[in-house]
Amino acid sequence: MKSNPFRLFSILAFLVILVFVVSSCKKDPYQVGINLLPPSDTLNVKTSDTASFVAYSVLQDSVRTDETTLSLLGSLMDPVYGSTTAGLYMQYRLSAEAPDFGTNPGLDSIVLMLPYGTIYGDTNALQTLKVYEISKDFYYDSVYYSNQSVETYGIPLANYTFKPARYDTLTIGGSKQYPISGSD
Repeated sequence: MKSNPFRLFSILAFLVILVFVVSSCKKDPYQVGINLLPPSDTLNVKTSDTASFVAYSVLQDSVRTDETTLSLLGSLMDPVYGSTTAGLYMQYRLSAEAPDFGTNPGLDSIVLMLPYGTIYGDTNALQTLKVYEISKDFYYDSVYYSNQSVETYGIPLANYTFKPARYDTLTIGGSKQYPISGSD
């Protein structure tokens, strides 16, 4: 029988690779790199699932509210946190000094339009908006905080109950105005 040197070489190479693979499979609990540290320096992580947390609201000191671009307005009844009400004071000013209204100007109506930014809570809940005239002016160089009250004349100029509606429109000057900025 003639031996084939290529076949003998193939069998020998296979046996060498098999011995190498089997001998390299060492059951070491350490991964590559971790074996540089002694076992006493490894991290010991413990877990616990018995922890409980209690969260509650804490009344904070006042927040600066002058010169804001957005404000909250309305009330919200949350089953967990209870009732929350947000109101605001504001003063509208003319866009120019001494505008010319012509001779014998008269005021026939005023439209207060406050566009919605976002509606929170139950959109079917009724909201009541009361408008009062403030008895003192706001000043540009003054700072106002959320814990301050402003004196009013006490007689409401308007008392309006409504359901916030994102897509209701109001026609002013022949054009439809939407209550949400950008008209969604």
